[in-house]
Amino acid sequence: MYRRAFGIFRANYIIALPFIAVNVSVALLFGLLAGGVMMAGESAAISGAPLGLSMGAVLGAAVGITLLSWVLNILAQGMAVGMSSAALRGGASLDNGLEVLGRKLGPLIVAGLLVSLTVGAGLVLLILPGLIAGFLLMFTAIALVLEDLDALEAMRRSYRVVRSNLGDAFVYALLMVVLWLVGGMLGALLAKVPVVGYSLLSPALDGVVSAVITIAGVLFFTEATGTAPASSEG
Repeated sequence: MYRRAFGIFRANYIIALPFIAVNVSVALLFGLLAGGVMMAGESAAISGAPLGLSMGAVLGAAVGITLLSWVLNILAQGMAVGMSSAALRGGASLDNGLEVLGRKLGPLIVAGLLVSLTVGAGLVLLILPGLIAGFLLMFTAIALVLEDLDALEAMRRSYRVVRSNLGDAFVYALLMVVLWLVGGMLGALLAKVPVVGYSLLSPALDGVVSAVITIAGVLFFTEATGTAPASSEG
């Protein structure tokens, strides 16, 4: 499925666009925040004023950017699922992703919140329950978009699909982690490239990895549920 996903991605590069747009936007926002921190520090050093309130504002801004990043990534994933499904039917376009946002904007955000809270609670407790929850719920966004479900139904659907295909689902998840690790290491190297490294190449690579994983997830889900559409990729 990952081999097929790479092949489908080569014919539909646009699937990475939502992820790249989010990555670049968030990187720029954090860059602006870092610049603001430096300016505030220099100003406080010159005037002798305390930096406590400024740092509190910086912390609030960082939390706000992180939450915005979370929401945008959920929406990017939903768009990518819709575009991946279209790619299996013959070809993806940005309109496919925008159509998903028009239909499923609220449910995507709710599902992302519920999954994040569930996994986060498990990680805080004993770590392993969080990993198990993330594994069982990894197809939530895919089920929500492809089967037009609400958030809770999509979570239950993901759970059932994973439970029914434990071995294959574990291999899918393991390869997903490997791709993220490899992509992360390459991204760290690209981030050191002068000027364009972090601002473009690293977010673009992350977007490609996210797109391939999403396509593979759509392939897995549709074939596991017997709803795979005809594909020109064979």
